[in-house]
Amino acid sequence: MNTPDMGFHGLRMIQSDEIEIHWRADKWPRPKVFYMEPGARRHDGGAHLDITRYHQVDPSRPLTLAGIMPNLELLKRAANPYPTGPGDPVIQGHMTWAPYVEVSHAYWLALSQAEGPLTGVDIALAAIPHIPRSTAQRILDIEHSRVGRDTLRDLRLYGLIASDGYREDVWSTVWAIADDVWHDVPPRHAKPETAPRPAEGP
Repeated sequence: MNTPDMGFHGLRMIQSDEIEIHWRADKWPRPKVFYMEPGARRHDGGAHLDITRYHQVDPSRPLTLAGIMPNLELLKRAANPYPTGPGDPVIQGHMTWAPYVEVSHAYWLALSQAEGPLTGVDIALAAIPHIPRSTAQRILDIEHSRVGRDTLRDLRLYGLIASDGYREDVWSTVWAIADDVWHDVPPRHAKPETAPRPAEGP
């Protein structure tokens, strides 16, 4: 089977220090570049947006059900950019979202243990055993959950995972942790083979 060409094709690379983002996301480390999805240009004044209507980082997207944006500091310290449970103090704001951080944590775990790129559906299926039953029971279609979809999009937004191309259907998209991310992660898992990240452009 041919290895898919993994990267950030079709996305808009924006220097992260050039934009305002909501304070919930801005208090944690930013990547050098955000990989924004195609579409209308982001709104100005991101720090003042109502997060009940817009995404914390890219207001051209609707709000995310992921409990928190990927935490790059936590990734370096614990090999996962998401906390293990809803009681973690890094989760602020709408506490209704807090339990879903366990889904995001499990998605990263599934990606980090994979032997190669996986479709979104395969990631979801691999993540299910790591999601507490009480949380999983709250999600009607856990193989195609909104929180899972938002987690994959957020991880790519931060440049932590690459894909075989941009498409709205994240479940048929193929995903893998980006090569250069493994340099900053504690060696808890074997590094899967993926293609190198494309050079950053203007």
